[in-house]
Amino acid sequence: EGGADGSVRLDATWELLSSTDGSVLSRGDFRAAGLKWDGRNEATIAAAISQGVLALAAEITAALGTGKG
Repeated sequence: EGGADGSVRLDATWELLSSTDGSVLSRGDFRAAGLKWDGRNEATIAAAISQGVLALAAEITAALGTGKG
């Protein structure tokens, strides 16, 4: 979500489930911080969202390595 003030908000709740019994292996609440756009050009909001998604992917990847949430 992009605000008129140039802020971009990206929040996600995620879970990693066991493929054998469906139990929750890890979970998280993600909020991207510091994302900005110029308030006019859609390419800048798309770039900010992409940065947020990369940070989300990094968080999930880290959880895969630890098995903790």
